[in-house]
Amino acid sequence: MKKNTSETAVNNNLPNQKNTAHAINILAQVQIDRSSELDFIDCQASKYVDSFDNCFSKNDLNKLKQFCSKYDTDPSLKRDHQVDKIAKNMGDMLQKCSNKNELAARLIQELEKEGYFYKYILAHTLNQLIPQISIKRIHLDYFSNTAQAIIENPSSDFKAYYACVINIMGNTKSSVVSDSLESLLDNNQVVKHYANSLMPAIGKACISLQIFNKLIKFLQQDLVNGKLNLYILPALGNMGQRSKHQPLPMKDIEYSLEYIMAASNVKNATQAMYGVQALKKIGDGRFVDRISSSAKQMILLFLSQLEGIHKSIAPEIRKAVALINSEIVENQSDGSLLTIRTE
Repeated sequence: MKKNTSETAVNNNLPNQKNTAHAINILAQVQIDRSSELDFIDCQASKYVDSFDNCFSKNDLNKLKQFCSKYDTDPSLKRDHQVDKIAKNMGDMLQKCSNKNELAARLIQELEKEGYFYKYILAHTLNQLIPQISIKRIHLDYFSNTAQAIIENPSSDFKAYYACVINIMGNTKSSVVSDSLESLLDNNQVVKHYANSLMPAIGKACISLQIFNKLIKFLQQDLVNGKLNLYILPALGNMGQRSKHQPLPMKDIEYSLEYIMAASNVKNATQAMYGVQALKKIGDGRFVDRISSSAKQMILLFLSQLEGIHKSIAPEIRKAVALINSEIVENQSDGSLLTIRTE
């Protein structure tokens, strides 16, 4: 059967686990009365004002909750995707309001209520608002409590919802969520079930040498089968990139380059490419705090050899070589990006 594109859009970050697949199947099979759904959307569209109660009233929340409750009670419902449209309409409307901090706080209050699919839909809406709001104590408490719930039951049937919350933490792009993400990283079962959400979130939000070193340990352990490395390599590149406002000190992370090269020296072209991209970000020569000359020569030699193995990623390798070969023109103490020339 042809996969519905709207289903893919909502579920593209879900963990590929048996229980989650069952949950997604339920989510995709709800039967919603079309006239009720259209009335709901029309009602929403007419309520554009700058307050939560008016743009998304309690009655509307209850109606969405009623729709979503069908997922929890009857997994045999006929295939339909109207909830996705309702959720998108809701998100689009809340995006128009200027008081997004208030809206996000109210969404978190709703997320504390029961109803798995209701929480899942609202979490996607919160994810839309996160890049545009200030992270407050209410958000941190929500992230911390959710992380603890994940740790207590990593294989929960709520995995799709939990993965979405982990994505939200990453999309804050703020180190204030580091404690919650690190607590998840410290649990091997959580890493097993949520690596495809957890590693990108860490790469986006964390600026911590301690967490960086923990990722390197996972990289060392996974050199044989490489399943985790597909997620770890991009996270390391994002954490160690020189272009951050306050990059990790090169003297503390240069040792990681040999492990990144080892994880990149594989037949899997995708994993090799992720490794090349990590080397490019960490080895960027345009900054004062950059790799040593010996590390630079080691990486360039490796990339030359890798290009002979993986022709398909040769353009990415050449970009990495060019950036690693870049040089600063004058010295500054703040590590900022300077005018460059390329050898």
